[in-house]
Amino acid sequence: PLEGDAAVRINYFGPPSQPYSSGTFRVISFVDVLRGRVDPSIWRGGLVLIGTLGATGLADDYWTPMSDQGHKMAGVEIHANVAATLFSTRYLKEAPLPLDILLILSIAALMALSVVNLGPPAAWIAPCLVLGGYVAGNAGALYTQGMLLPISTPMLAGLVALSGAAALRLTSEQQSARALRAITR
Repeated sequence: PLEGDAAVRINYFGPPSQPYSSGTFRVISFVDVLRGRVDPSIWRGGLVLIGTLGATGLADDYWTPMSDQGHKMAGVEIHANVAATLFSTRYLKEAPLPLDILLILSIAALMALSVVNLGPPAAWIAPCLVLGGYVAGNAGALYTQGMLLPISTPMLAGLVALSGAAALRLTSEQQSARALRAITR
């Protein structure tokens, strides 16, 4: 699952963990382990990462691309997310090119049809609804399939729709002008 620059896409789908709370990962105090307050069987057969989580004075917390609730994640938790991504084999993947092209043409057709067939207020609202549907579909594809749809798709679709609507209007105006010249001759 490597990109061209040798970076793996990590799934950051859970909230940052807190000690002794139900977060993305189980967090246990190392002091409690040393003092025998924790049953060692809880990590048997699992992967144990040791690090600081929320320690005052240590700058080992970072903003992550999709960190839930907008909080920073500790370095050890970022490593845990990488390990969970690798073990899950549910990697994020880019949408195939034919799907991108189909989406661009479909959105462009919907936008062009709405602009050509609707009045000014509805022609403004319809593309907003189409783009809202794209955003919802994008979120759904990311959540269910791990598929990343490009953010440029609506922009390219808008460009195609605008070009199509301009070409249609230019053609109709030229036909009207020719018909008018034919009548006046």
